[in-house]
Amino acid sequence: MKPTLEARIYAEVAGRALAFGHCVTCCDIFNTPKNDGYIHFLREPREARWAITQAFTADSFRHWKHMMDLAEEVAIERGHDQCDYGVAVIRIADNIHMKLVRHYYSQHSALNGAEAEMTESSVYEMRAWDRPIRLEDHGKVPGTDSFWECRQKGEYEHIPYDDGYNRRND
Repeated sequence: MKPTLEARIYAEVAGRALAFGHCVTCCDIFNTPKNDGYIHFLREPREARWAITQAFTADSFRHWKHMMDLAEEVAIERGHDQCDYGVAVIRIADNIHMKLVRHYYSQHSALNGAEAEMTESSVYEMRAWDRPIRLEDHGKVPGTDSFWECRQKGEYEHIPYDDGYNRRND
């Protein structure tokens, strides 16, 4: 990687994920890595996975940039603030995963957002990552397990469809 501002941000995110198990970068003006607040994963099925040894390569950096662009696109399509969307970099065993997420500063907002996402059953507090906060425990309706299967078959009437949360890639 070339020593640019974006590369420094990515290196910090990947380093925090290796050190602490996870880190999130939101699409705000500074792309500041976050280890606080609450997140839930997005309905978008895009995910990347690398061995830890590949975490600091130019390929993983370029893919992180691509996923940051995707997160911003999702926010714009939904009419939401781009600063609330981003990419989580998570260390699981000897692998690094990248997933699109939505970030919140309050648990209440995160639970409401996860319920609206319609595929999530938990939100995660960044400071207590190993203890997911289940929607059902807070009176929220968790997402449907068959969302992707119904969507793949074009059975939109069988899933809660909302133009703001479902992207049609077909």
